[in-house]
Amino acid sequence: MYAEVIKNKETAHFILKSETPFFQVVDQSELPISAVPKGLVKQLVTGGFLGAFLLSLFFLGRTVYKQTMEE
Repeated sequence: MYAEVIKNKETAHFILKSETPFFQVVDQSELPISAVPKGLVKQLVTGGFLGAFLLSLFFLGRTVYKQTMEE
């Protein structure tokens, strides 16, 4: 373990002394792809369809629940 500590100390000393870094970046992270904004009309149509679908599911579920509770 002592040898490993000495090796790490010497490596750190070498890196700090040298002008160029001994360890270099291999794979640098990149920013995510920016999203393309959707048009207002497309958002309204998509929201309308999604809202209508969820509303129909709500009414269907409520009807099934009422029928189940009556029996």
